Amino acid sequence: ETMDTMTSATATESVEDIEISLVLDISGSMGWNNKLEAMQEAAKDFVEIIYQQAEYEDISISIIPYSTQVNVGQDLMEEMSIDWHHDESYCINFDGDDFDNAYIRPSRQAEQSGHFDPWYYWGPMEPETNRLHNCRYGSDSRILAFANVEQTLNDHIDGLTAGGNTSIEIGVKWGAALLHHEFQSAITAEIAEGDVSSHFSGRPYDSATGASLKIMVVMTDGINTTEYRFEDFMRTGYSDARLDPETGHFYIRGN
Repeated sequence: ETMDTMTSATATESVEDIEISLVLDISGSMGWNNKLEAMQEAAKDFVEIIYQQAEYEDISISIIPYSTQVNVGQDLMEEMSIDWHHDESYCINFDGDDFDNAYIRPSRQAEQSGHFDPWYYWGPMEPETNRLHNCRYGSDSRILAFANVEQTLNDHIDGLTAGGNTSIEIGVKWGAALLHHEFQSAITAEIAEGDVSSHFSGRPYDSATGASLKIMVVMTDGINTTEYRFEDFMRTGYSDARLDPETGHFYIRGN
């Protein structure tokens, strides 16, 4: 009527489909007292710990460096609807009500940030020579979206350089956007272009389904400073100011 059996069981705790935004301060003050190097080591330690705790196939990490602005990068920004004015750098402007929500809709037209140097009075007016622009450009400040190769992430972190002001809210805005399912169409397009692994198809997942764990980590050394942008009337047409690249002379057009 009865039969005894010997059984054993093991409980396994695991988390699958992890999406992480690593938002890193690369403003000018991070270049003082080895703060940038310390943050880079901390960020790489974080990546290592994450990959020790979960399978790399289940994890996507986006690195969002920020200073005065966030350098979205040409490839990712071309997957968005942008009011284009130039092809020198790749940032977008946000208004106050953009911070009422966590997402960025790629289909909603965004205003491209101007390409200019608000700190011109710190040095000679040399075009594109050692200038620090409001919107930085280049791999040393660009977003890396949806990666899962530890060496790729570490190399991107190591390549970051410090410069510019501090706009934590813009970094956090982009960090949240890359975790929100509203940005899925842009990542899908990046997958089609071969810029993001097809393993991340369907990401960022819809949080309402409970399919993933979403994490944002922000590393910074201070508080916000100043963001610069063109007045609307200065965004189109020719400027009254001109720099002669041969002589270095600066001219103002008269009446």
